[in-house]
Amino acid sequence: MASNDFTLIILAGGDGTRMRPASLITPKPLLATYDEPLLIRQARQANEAGISKILISTNPKDYTYLKQTLSLYGVKAKVLENEKHKEGSLPALNFAIEKALTPKILMSFADIYFFNNPFPKFMSINKHSLGISKAFDKRELSFGGIVFVEESVIQKIVEMPIKNNTKGYRWNGLAFFDQIDRSVLKEFLKDNRLDSPEEDFFEYLRTKKKIDFSGIECSDFINVNRADSLLVAAIYRLSEVKKDKRLLTLANQTRIRLLK
Repeated sequence: MASNDFTLIILAGGDGTRMRPASLITPKPLLATYDEPLLIRQARQANEAGISKILISTNPKDYTYLKQTLSLYGVKAKVLENEKHKEGSLPALNFAIEKALTPKILMSFADIYFFNNPFPKFMSINKHSLGISKAFDKRELSFGGIVFVEESVIQKIVEMPIKNNTKGYRWNGLAFFDQIDRSVLKEFLKDNRLDSPEEDFFEYLRTKKKIDFSGIECSDFINVNRADSLLVAAIYRLSEVKKDKRLLTLANQTRIRLLK
């Protein structure tokens, strides 16, 4: 598949309530991990992978700020002003899909810090897929957002925490699907809460619509949804820039302590 056959939609419109007070000053997607904002890192990785159509969906409040920052860093992407973010990420995704003009969609979240570029693995696929990552520590597999896979085919997607679970992969927020699945998303939103977890929609596609999903294994990642996870991501980024193994060890140790 050529890179212009799909649109990468990066959802970047959350309020960042768990990141306050920092997110009251700077939009959560633009909070910096050492030398570059979260959104910039991910959009840069998409540019480097050769993705030609990138649509960043954000709320009206942050629209201008995001456009200016992308321009400042020389990142190629379009920004969509999307009022549906106030209803939830799935209504926002529904609106963004409508604006995409490609038969395929690759979805991501702006607050994911990928250690290595995950996007090259999606450049040649043409079937429904979720990005999955091995757990850094087995305890992460009890937190929820877990994908169970057999022979690369996804068997179950579980959003809720699973006590003492040690199996499966972590979903890293990447999802590859068809533009026409928007009709199913609209159906799902009619019957479910607007703020339903994204995992529930893809499990709905898998179970109710009998659509098989493949698991695409990607690098480790950090879901930056709290101040302490932003700190850990910043240490990892600093170790990457400085090529310092001591900083990498420090980042790993800090990450482990936060799991306790």
